[in-house]
Amino acid sequence: MSIRASLLSLFMRLTIKKEMAKLDDPVAFRKRAGGFGGKIPEAVKSTPVDAGGVPSEWVEWTGAPEDSVILYFHGGGYVFGDPDSHRDIAWRLGKESGSKVLFVNYRLAPEHRFPAAVDDATNSYRWLLEQGFAPDRIAVAGDSAGGGLAVALMVNLKNLGITLPKVAV
Repeated sequence: MSIRASLLSLFMRLTIKKEMAKLDDPVAFRKRAGGFGGKIPEAVKSTPVDAGGVPSEWVEWTGAPEDSVILYFHGGGYVFGDPDSHRDIAWRLGKESGSKVLFVNYRLAPEHRFPAAVDDATNSYRWLLEQGFAPDRIAVAGDSAGGGLAVALMVNLKNLGITLPKVAV
């Protein structure tokens, strides 16, 4: 083994592997890893909301139109993630798209088994419809596991006979 490979292996043993061993307790890991999402600009307003029984958050850039929305699901392997860790992505999506963002804080595993996250996604979409958003003014988006949840939502909506949103990303 080269010196470079030996040093990398030593570094991994002393740092990363030690932290990875702690992943067997996702709740404890969430507490240690929370809040790494950075600060939001003053022009962004973040407002907690109950979206059909699902804790969520409006993330709005100043001047965002009231009639279009991105329904956003964070990543984290369905085990990690929350508004504090992913709000930075949400406000940037809103700014670049010119839409307000509904950030869904869906239930996480292992405390909540499948299909809890899909149910939360479906309930939050229904809530948007109840608030008067037209399906053709709703975009569904997610990163990593959130992207998988966006796809699962689309399939679930189709199976339930509910009008699909305009786009999923």
